[in-house]
Amino acid sequence: MPDSDGRDSKRRFASALALLTFLAGLTTAGYCIYAWFTARGDQLAQLDTLAQFAARSSNFFFDQFGVGLRTLGQNILAHGGLSDLPEAHRMIDRYRRQSAAVARVNVFSIDGSWLLSSNKPAGTRLPSAHELPHWEEDMRAALGVLGLSIGRPVPGILSPARIIPLRQTVRDTAGRIQFVLSAVIPLDNQQEIWNKLDFPADGVVGLVRDDGYLQSLYPAFGSESHMYEQPLSGQIFRGALDQSSPPNGHVEGASPLDGQYRL
Repeated sequence: MPDSDGRDSKRRFASALALLTFLAGLTTAGYCIYAWFTARGDQLAQLDTLAQFAARSSNFFFDQFGVGLRTLGQNILAHGGLSDLPEAHRMIDRYRRQSAAVARVNVFSIDGSWLLSSNKPAGTRLPSAHELPHWEEDMRAALGVLGLSIGRPVPGILSPARIIPLRQTVRDTAGRIQFVLSAVIPLDNQQEIWNKLDFPADGVVGLVRDDGYLQSLYPAFGSESHMYEQPLSGQIFRGALDQSSPPNGHVEGASPLDGQYRL
C-alpha cells in the first residue's frame, strides 16, 4: 500500500522549507536595503554636519577681516590718511601683528599703485601689483562694493605660496574713495579652520565662488593651477550655483577635478 501520507508530508515539508527560504531571502534583501539606506542616511547626515560647520566657520573667518579692515581704514583717515604714510605704515603693521592669520597688509591708491606694505619699511619702492593674476578685475570689484572683497587664491609676489587677497575700499565721510586696504591671507592659514575635521574616506571640503571658481579646497589634491585657475564645470556644480536652487541639498556625480564619483 503506497505511503501517501508520507509523500504528502514530505511535499508539505518541502513547500514549507521553500517558503521559509523565500521569506528568509526577502528578509535578508529587505535588511540589506534597510542597512544601505541607513548607512547612506548616516553618511548624508555626516556630510551635512561638515558642510554646515565649514560654512559657519568660513563666514566667521572672513567676517572678522571685514570689521577689522574697515576700522583700520577709518583710523588711518583720522590720522592724516595718505598725507602721513609713516603713520599709516605703523598702523597697518600693528594690525598685522595683532592678526595671526594675516601675512601682510598693503595700501593701494585708487589707480592701483602699491603705496605701503607692512612687511617693508615706509618709503620702499614696491613692485607693480598689476603683475598679479586677476589684479584689475579684483581691484574693480573692490572699488564697486562697500564691504569686504574676497579675491581668488593667487600666487604671491613677495612670497611663493598661494594667497587670498582681501580688499576693503576706504571712503571718507562724504563717501569718496580715498584708498584701498588689502590683507594677504596665506591659503594654508584659511584652511587651518578645517584641519581637525573628521572627514570620511576620500572626503574633501571646499568653498566655491559664485563665478564658478574654487576659493579653497581641503585636503588639496592635484595641481593648484588646475584647482584654482579655471572655473569648475559639470552638473554637480552647476546645480549648486544655480540661483533657483534651494539653499541646501545633496547632489552626486563625477567630480570635475579628479573624475571620482562623489556625493
